[in-house]
Amino acid sequence: MARICTVAGCDSPHFGRGYCTRHYWQFVRRPKKELRMATCAWCGERKPISEMRHPSSSRGKTPSTCHACRESHPDEAWCDFHGMPHNRDQFTQVPHRPIGVLNECKQAISIRASRKRGHAPITCVSCGEDKESWNFRGGRQKCPTCRDCEAAHPDDHWCIDCASWLPKARFTRTGKDGRFLTVRCHPCRTAHAHGVSVRFILGRRPLAAQQ
Repeated sequence: MARICTVAGCDSPHFGRGYCTRHYWQFVRRPKKELRMATCAWCGERKPISEMRHPSSSRGKTPSTCHACRESHPDEAWCDFHGMPHNRDQFTQVPHRPIGVLNECKQAISIRASRKRGHAPITCVSCGEDKESWNFRGGRQKCPTCRDCEAAHPDDHWCIDCASWLPKARFTRTGKDGRFLTVRCHPCRTAHAHGVSVRFILGRRPLAAQQ
């Protein structure tokens, strides 16, 4: 069986002293004196650049956290925007990067994009607070309720005509695989399709029963 490089994450053929050609010249033939230092945002310690980078990386921008901190927290990643760690599922996965994820979480990317476009604040119909557009789901047509209110009502959905939270079972599923819900509940959707209100339909029921 052919030997490979002993550096973690490198599967290049063995060249000499346990390294492939690139790492042999990097660590054996041309050892560099470490002059530059950087402060790890996670542990706060000042360390050489070589301890900040992934062992298989020697170029590019220096990470904001050291390799030891990243290895000791395999289920988390550091967000440069918020200045704190999050679960790795909140980051965009980048397989070709040694770290494996971007330096900012998905929410931070949405915030930056919203600020760059200069969208005006949106008022949540549920809590009544004015918030930046990234706090609302959707593209050009934003949801009337913010993400915080939706998280507080996981089993409910907002009806724009009833102006209240209702069980999700009272809404029609739309989109591919039923991933989305209509903005109106079943009664309001029927009334809206006929150009009337639910109150109008309920008001005509006694008259219809008499006939």
